[in-house]
Amino acid sequence: MTLFWHMLRKATLLFILSVFTVSAVHAEEGSKNEVGLLLGATVTPTRTLSGQSATVEFGSGLVFQATYARQLSHFYGAALFFELPFVASPLVGLSSSNLSVPANYAFLFVTPGLRLKVRPHSAVTPWVSLGGGYGFFEESKERQDGTVIPRINAGRGAVQFGGGVDFRKPIKVLFPLGFRAEVRDFYSGTPDFRTTASGGLQHNLVLSGGLVVRF
Repeated sequence: MTLFWHMLRKATLLFILSVFTVSAVHAEEGSKNEVGLLLGATVTPTRTLSGQSATVEFGSGLVFQATYARQLSHFYGAALFFELPFVASPLVGLSSSNLSVPANYAFLFVTPGLRLKVRPHSAVTPWVSLGGGYGFFEESKERQDGTVIPRINAGRGAVQFGGGVDFRKPIKVLFPLGFRAEVRDFYSGTPDFRTTASGGLQHNLVLSGGLVVRF
């Protein structure tokens, strides 16, 4: 997954640069910034292949997520944030009776958008999110039967929607720390299965949890 790791390194650098740039620009405004560092798993519904009885089943790949968010406004017990999530999985196993289907793939989603928090200063804060951007899939060099094939790389548009809950804790190591549990659906174009999948776009559900740093 050489290209995947190259894309992930570039995305990581872009994420770090975005955080420091926005933080520096608004440092004197007392802005509210957050960085979420999460781990999770992906759940993708089974896909049926067009004109065939064969399906593609997806494994539960490990997902790494880093999300930067900045508060834009506060009103009536709610707060609106701009957020920039980077969500990646280095390996999602694929299983199919169609031997032309790749054995696995990796993905990366970058979907800037808006997050609406309810009771943002309480101990438990629910929120919803909506955004859109880019999805990158890198399919493996091997088919289901182990035959080596040229690696496939595919960029796709993606819409993200989801929600979660933030938990504030009295923990401070340089910055206040909290915890987050969330679920996001990245509704994207279909990866290249070396054959056509029915049903159009694909749901890429990600369930994750981890730490939130506020500054």
